[in-house]
Amino acid sequence: MRPRPVAPSAAGWRIAAAATRAARTRGLLGRTGLGPRDALWLPVRSVHTIGMRFALDLVWLRADGGVARLDPGVRAGRVRTCVAARGGVLEVAAGRGPALVAALAARSGSAEVQRRAQSSASPGSSSSARVRDPR
Repeated sequence: MRPRPVAPSAAGWRIAAAATRAARTRGLLGRTGLGPRDALWLPVRSVHTIGMRFALDLVWLRADGGVARLDPGVRAGRVRTCVAARGGVLEVAAGRGPALVAALAARSGSAEVQRRAQSSASPGSSSSARVRDPR
Protein backbone atom coordinates (compact mmCIF):
# COMPACT_ATOMS: atom_id res chain seq x y z
CA MET A 1 0.00 0.00 0.00
CA ARG A 2 1.27 3.47 -0.94
CA PRO A 3 1.72 6.01 1.86
CA ARG A 4 -0.98 8.65 1.96
CA PRO A 5 0.21 12.02 0.60
CA VAL A 6 0.62 14.86 3.07
CA ALA A 7 -0.97 18.26 2.47
CA PRO A 8 1.30 21.29 2.32
CA SER A 9 1.18 23.96 5.01
CA ALA A 10 1.30 27.75 4.90
CA ALA A 11 1.27 30.12 7.88
CA GLY A 12 -2.16 31.60 8.51
CA TRP A 13 -3.94 29.24 6.11
CA ARG A 14 -6.28 26.36 6.89
CA ILE A 15 -5.54 23.69 4.29
CA ALA A 16 -7.80 20.64 4.17
CA ALA A 17 -6.51 17.51 2.43
CA ALA A 18 -8.59 15.53 -0.02
CA ALA A 19 -6.26 12.54 0.01
CA THR A 20 -8.86 9.78 -0.26
CA ARG A 21 -10.81 8.89 -3.40
CA ALA A 22 -14.09 9.85 -1.72
CA ALA A 23 -12.74 13.23 -0.61
CA ARG A 24 -11.35 13.97 -4.08
CA THR A 25 -14.66 13.01 -5.68
CA ARG A 26 -16.59 15.37 -3.40
CA GLY A 27 -14.02 18.18 -3.50
CA LEU A 28 -15.74 21.53 -3.05
CA LEU A 29 -19.02 20.51 -4.71
CA GLY A 30 -22.06 21.73 -2.86
CA ARG A 31 -20.21 24.56 -1.12
CA THR A 32 -21.14 28.16 -1.76
CA GLY A 33 -17.68 29.54 -1.13
CA LEU A 34 -14.43 29.35 0.79
CA GLY A 35 -13.13 31.51 3.59
CA PRO A 36 -10.38 34.00 2.74
CA ARG A 37 -7.68 31.74 4.23
CA ASP A 38 -9.19 28.33 3.43
CA ALA A 39 -7.80 25.97 0.80
CA LEU A 40 -8.39 22.41 -0.38
CA TRP A 41 -5.37 20.36 -1.41
CA LEU A 42 -5.80 17.53 -3.90
CA PRO A 43 -2.90 15.22 -4.85
CA VAL A 44 -3.82 15.34 -8.55
CA ARG A 45 -2.62 17.02 -11.76
CA SER A 46 -6.02 17.70 -13.29
CA VAL A 47 -9.24 19.20 -11.87
CA HIS A 48 -12.63 20.30 -13.13
CA THR A 49 -15.02 22.95 -11.89
CA ILE A 50 -18.17 21.39 -13.30
CA GLY A 51 -21.01 22.01 -10.87
CA MET A 52 -19.08 24.63 -8.88
CA ARG A 53 -20.95 27.67 -7.56
CA PHE A 54 -17.95 29.99 -7.39
CA ALA A 55 -14.68 30.70 -9.20
CA LEU A 56 -11.36 29.37 -7.92
CA ASP A 57 -7.68 30.20 -8.07
CA LEU A 58 -5.65 27.03 -8.61
CA VAL A 59 -2.13 26.89 -7.15
CA TRP A 60 -0.28 23.98 -8.76
CA LEU A 61 2.63 22.54 -6.75
CA ARG A 62 5.82 20.82 -7.87
CA ALA A 63 7.00 17.67 -6.11
CA ASP A 64 9.35 19.75 -3.94
CA GLY A 65 6.42 21.90 -2.73
CA GLY A 66 7.32 24.90 -4.88
CA VAL A 67 4.71 26.60 -7.03
CA ALA A 68 4.56 25.31 -10.59
CA ARG A 69 1.79 27.63 -11.78
CA LEU A 70 -1.13 29.80 -10.68
CA ASP A 71 -4.39 29.69 -12.63
CA PRO A 72 -6.44 32.66 -11.43
CA GLY A 73 -10.23 33.01 -11.63
CA VAL A 74 -11.14 29.58 -13.00
CA ARG A 75 -14.90 29.72 -13.51
CA ALA A 76 -17.46 26.91 -13.28
CA GLY A 77 -17.53 24.33 -16.06
CA ARG A 78 -13.80 24.37 -16.78
CA VAL A 79 -11.08 21.72 -16.81
CA ARG A 80 -7.47 22.51 -15.91
CA THR A 81 -4.37 20.32 -16.07
CA CYS A 82 -0.78 20.93 -15.04
CA VAL A 83 1.64 18.12 -15.90
CA ALA A 84 4.37 19.72 -13.77
CA ALA A 85 2.13 19.58 -10.67
CA ARG A 86 3.63 16.48 -9.06
CA GLY A 87 2.80 17.98 -5.66
CA GLY A 88 -0.91 18.38 -6.41
CA VAL A 89 -3.08 21.47 -6.48
CA LEU A 90 -4.45 23.89 -3.91
CA GLU A 91 -7.92 25.27 -4.60
CA VAL A 92 -8.70 28.67 -3.06
CA ALA A 93 -11.37 31.33 -3.55
CA ALA A 94 -10.82 33.47 -6.65
CA GLY A 95 -8.42 36.30 -5.95
CA ARG A 96 -6.72 34.55 -3.02
CA GLY A 97 -4.14 32.58 -5.02
CA PRO A 98 -1.38 35.23 -4.92
CA ALA A 99 -1.71 35.48 -1.11
CA LEU A 100 -1.37 31.70 -0.77
CA VAL A 101 1.63 31.67 -3.13
CA ALA A 102 3.25 34.36 -0.99
CA ALA A 103 2.57 32.35 2.19
CA LEU A 104 4.10 29.25 0.58
CA ALA A 105 7.12 31.33 -0.44
CA ALA A 106 7.55 32.64 3.11
CA ARG A 107 7.51 29.06 4.37
CA SER A 108 10.20 27.92 1.96
CA GLY A 109 12.11 31.19 1.76
CA SER A 110 12.37 30.68 -1.99
CA ALA A 111 13.15 33.82 -3.96
CA GLU A 112 11.78 32.18 -7.12
CA VAL A 113 8.42 31.44 -5.48
CA GLN A 114 8.24 34.99 -4.12
CA ARG A 115 8.94 36.35 -7.61
CA ARG A 116 6.13 34.21 -9.05
CA ALA A 117 3.75 35.43 -6.36
CA GLN A 118 4.50 39.04 -7.24
CA SER A 119 4.18 38.51 -10.98
CA SER A 120 0.95 36.54 -10.55
CA ALA A 121 -0.56 39.35 -8.51
CA SER A 122 0.25 41.97 -11.13
CA PRO A 123 -2.57 43.11 -13.45
CA GLY A 124 -2.58 41.44 -16.82
CA SER A 125 -0.80 38.36 -15.57
CA SER A 126 -1.22 35.48 -17.98
CA SER A 127 -0.12 32.61 -15.78
CA SER A 128 -2.94 30.45 -17.09
CA ALA A 129 -2.38 31.40 -20.72
CA ARG A 130 -0.56 28.11 -21.28
CA VAL A 131 -3.79 26.23 -20.66
CA ARG A 132 -6.47 26.23 -23.32
CA ASP A 133 -9.86 27.34 -22.00
CA PRO A 134 -12.41 24.89 -23.46
CA ARG A 135 -15.64 26.67 -24.33
